[in-house]
Amino acid sequence: MSLWNVFVAPFAAGLPYEKIKQAVQMFIFNLNMAYAARGSQVPFTSINLEFGVPEFLEDEPAYGPRGEYAGVYSDFSEEARLLTRAFTEVLLEGDADGKPHLFPNTIYSLRRETFKDEFDEELNLVHELASKYGTAYFINMLADYRGSMANYMGCRTSLADNWTGDWEKDCFRTGNLAYITLNLPRIAYQSRDDDELFEYLDEYIDMAVEVLSIRRSQAQRCLDDYHLLPFLSQEIDSERYYRIENATMSFGFTGLNEMLEYHMGTGIQDPEANRFGLKVIERINERAAELKKETGWRWSVLQTPAESTAHRFAMLDHEHYPEEAVLQGTEGAYYYTNSSHTPVNAEVDLVEKIRIEEKYHPPDTGGAHIQCLAGRSKT
Repeated sequence: MSLWNVFVAPFAAGLPYEKIKQAVQMFIFNLNMAYAARGSQVPFTSINLEFGVPEFLEDEPAYGPRGEYAGVYSDFSEEARLLTRAFTEVLLEGDADGKPHLFPNTIYSLRRETFKDEFDEELNLVHELASKYGTAYFINMLADYRGSMANYMGCRTSLADNWTGDWEKDCFRTGNLAYITLNLPRIAYQSRDDDELFEYLDEYIDMAVEVLSIRRSQAQRCLDDYHLLPFLSQEIDSERYYRIENATMSFGFTGLNEMLEYHMGTGIQDPEANRFGLKVIERINERAAELKKETGWRWSVLQTPAESTAHRFAMLDHEHYPEEAVLQGTEGAYYYTNSSHTPVNAEVDLVEKIRIEEKYHPPDTGGAHIQCLAGRSKT
């Protein structure tokens, strides 16, 4: 949930900090109990936290207990701040054995006002959490391509106020409806030159569009005809709760580094190869923009969180393209480098790694992610 601490802040009004922290602790411990999901898995949850009340929300009406009007959100800036602090402290303490709470994914928004001196103590606590457990995520809201709002789900997929321009419609009561991951290395194995590579890329995108259209149609039937999702189908003010018209359909991708190694003879850390890699992702983004005009649907490009897909694609390509396949890992455990990351064994320092990967964030508006050398820090 985005802006969790801001929207919950009116419910914390008048409570001592000890009670606020106790409630937050109960919330976090409950989310880490394996009783709600199949296979005894902990539910996959995400919480977006602000360090204060963002400027665009300050004058918005706030509602508290029993759904009653409680003022505007700027009236509860201190409560919002205390909730974020409590969340961070509970995560820092870990469970009874000192082990980290892996859920919810805790995502901190970094805005210009975040770096005012008044938030130094909270920022230091979050840095301590990141260094101790590596579980903190960050949203960089200072980037030019960001608007006022970005709502991350899990560790990658994102909604921002870049569809209708209304942050509430673009980010709430909707979501990422479906996405398809493109196997970029396989496209390279099938191509003899740049022109052929882009022709194959377009063909793969066409197939992805066909599949995503079927999935959207099926989701529509589940809402309209089969009544399988009554919570999402309920009406709020004569409007269905789930706004499928604002939901995204996305093109994910993985293995850009291996595509470049095969096609260019060198990996993503090489400047010339990196420029070609950007052309590939920009081509996907151009197709997404064209599809928005053609269909009126919300298309986006994202970096697939391909922990299993990167392995599956590599193993399949090892079988079908044994001579061509550029693989990471060892026999029986091959994988492709995730999305547009540099390989974990690349001889580049952290600053250079960030410079390489940050170029892919503007075109990947559906969700992007920098994974640092230690394999834990995320933005």
